[in-house]
Amino acid sequence: MCTIGGVLIFGDRLDRDRARRIEEVLRMMIVKGEERGRDSFGIVILGRDGELSVFKSRERPSIAVGRMPSIINEDTVAAIFNNRAEPTTEYVRVKTEDDIQPMIGDHIVVAHNGTIANDKDLEARFNLTRRSKIDTAILPPLLEKLWDGSLNGLRDVLVNYVIGSYALAIMDTRRPGRVWLATNFKPLYMAWYNDLKALFFASLDDYLIDSQNKPIWDVPVIRRVEPYTAMEVGIDGTWSSVSLRREEQVGGRGSWS
Repeated sequence: MCTIGGVLIFGDRLDRDRARRIEEVLRMMIVKGEERGRDSFGIVILGRDGELSVFKSRERPSIAVGRMPSIINEDTVAAIFNNRAEPTTEYVRVKTEDDIQPMIGDHIVVAHNGTIANDKDLEARFNLTRRSKIDTAILPPLLEKLWDGSLNGLRDVLVNYVIGSYALAIMDTRRPGRVWLATNFKPLYMAWYNDLKALFFASLDDYLIDSQNKPIWDVPVIRRVEPYTAMEVGIDGTWSSVSLRREEQVGGRGSWS
């Protein structure tokens, strides 16, 4: 069991106050999400130019976030993080940065809650090279090899090749204005903060509001990502979704406003 979360930031470049407020919400989410994962913490921040900034720590998230430098600046468009609960079957005594989520490939970044049961089979079948023996590490090279970048293409990879449980947040440095969210039965929630023009997402809805059950800034519109659904959301406010159930091909499209 892990916590994943992050943010997609809409509109023009951030002023200092908006960047600070978005970062406060993110830090709150990270600390609250420690209850689902305290063995390591990592966050990857994506800029408008496709550049990545990375902060990872083997400390529990509430301690690591206190040492984390300011991460949101005027050019930030998205960030995803993971608080990991390490299963005994994947224990790594001496962790490197590559062993800590989010997992980073050549251009794909993935935060994952769940278990990929056939990671070794995928590695052999498609001759993939991953940077860690941890199961999640198979996802960036798998997507980079098989995914055509479309939402239906993401569905095809997840449905046809991935065996296991997952809630996923995905970024692509070649398309910095978008994030992809996908879940089979693991929980994943989204909150739209209208005054911040930012879409936050996390493993539990409680992580998206403060400890007094009140929003930090404005009343966020919170919704669950439907089980067995993949979504693509863009900073232009558009979104689309598709079913991950084998018997269904239906989806939806709209505008986030």
